[in-house]
Amino acid sequence: MNRCRGRSWYLLTMATANFADFYVRRQLFAPADAQQTLRNIAASGLLVRLGIGSDLITITASVILAVALYLILKPINRSVALVALFWWLLECAIAAVVTLNSSAALFLLNGKDSLLAVNTDHLETLAQLFVNADRAGNRISSVLFFNRSRTTTAGAETEMTMQSARPKARPGHEVTVPLS
Repeated sequence: MNRCRGRSWYLLTMATANFADFYVRRQLFAPADAQQTLRNIAASGLLVRLGIGSDLITITASVILAVALYLILKPINRSVALVALFWWLLECAIAAVVTLNSSAALFLLNGKDSLLAVNTDHLETLAQLFVNADRAGNRISSVLFFNRSRTTTAGAETEMTMQSARPKARPGHEVTVPLS
């Protein structure tokens, strides 16, 4: 992946993640009022769908970036590359489950006609459960993002230390030191 495409994927990920997190969720979630949150979700189906779409784009682009990062780091330090890939893919998997929770909450609140056998209070309770799972999943995903960032930074610092420890060659007498 060339640098321009890599930057484009990263910018796409940042734009869609920020839209979903800082615009959509701020419009929908009332921090201290669960009933207001449910009313916001029920009334703003299009906004919820845009948030879900943004999350799916973010997850897809993140998987592409994770694989690209692995391919870049693999020749330098395979174990660090695998750890970074693991953390990033774990974060993406949790984000996908969180996105499913948002979809389920929207379905429960807007699909009441197809769920006539279930009491309305039970539907709202289930929807609130999915909203709470969405919030918890986003917190877990944030912790994994922090760990992924630290792992990748540690790998870069290890490589810089290894490069500075390599013997200096005289011009015309290059020395190659294999990295394991």
